[in-house]
Amino acid sequence: MLRSLKQLFTELVALPAQPIEPHELEVISAALLVQLAGIDQQVDSSELETIRQHLSAVFKLDAAQIEEVMALAHTRADASTSLYEFTSVLNQGCTPEQKVQVVRELWKVAYADGQLDRYEEHFVRRAAELLYVPHQDFIRTKLEIQAQ
Repeated sequence: MLRSLKQLFTELVALPAQPIEPHELEVISAALLVQLAGIDQQVDSSELETIRQHLSAVFKLDAAQIEEVMALAHTRADASTSLYEFTSVLNQGCTPEQKVQVVRELWKVAYADGQLDRYEEHFVRRAAELLYVPHQDFIRTKLEIQAQ
């Protein structure tokens, strides 16, 4: 019994990432970042600007596309009930390196207003856990962004 469970787990872990439609990935990642920006009940304009910069740099979106994605992201973030609905999609379609990049972007938003709220740190920690990002990468990305 234990051997068959171990084999099943090994097979599941070895499954390749499922591709996500690019627009869906844009909205999901932005929604996760928007949800983080509002976790301390104060959405700062610098946090929103950091999200816009992320969309521009990573997805090569123009200003109109960024605003469209931001509107969809706010809607998705407001309607969400947990981090899992975002992280599960990212787990299906992202490589381990891309997941570390998501955590890095979360830290950028968390530090965008110049202070790290305990709820923001908890949010990033929980997201990293749900994305199966190793703790060493969680800490490394935090220290990189903190130093900037």
